[in-house]
Amino acid sequence: MNDNDERLPADPEGEPAGFTTVAADLCTTVLLNGRVFGEFAMLMDELLEAAGRPRAEVEAAIAWGIDQAWLRHDTAYVALRAAGIHVAKECSTSRAVSRGAEGGVVSLEPLRALLHERRLVH
Repeated sequence: MNDNDERLPADPEGEPAGFTTVAADLCTTVLLNGRVFGEFAMLMDELLEAAGRPRAEVEAAIAWGIDQAWLRHDTAYVALRAAGIHVAKECSTSRAVSRGAEGGVVSLEPLRALLHERRLVH
């Protein structure tokens, strides 16, 4: 992978908050996929399949994530930048907390279980 960011078309009329949510979900998916070539990355086709969203929506969210310095995209891979790793961890933690922590103690499920559940929901 290289450091070139291939820009994908973003919908200029789209709602930034929607892009933020989808981009954060993509960051989480890439983090859960694990490391490829020493960084958190995922093949674009695999990310599209895992996201379970229309291609145009995913591409627009990736463009948004690139603009936010969360993601990098080259010909075949989408990779997390440092900020994207942070976003993915925050997103995963927020989901675990929203499931109902009792007594002020949060028990986080393994991140892979969250990905599996997310795939079942979408």
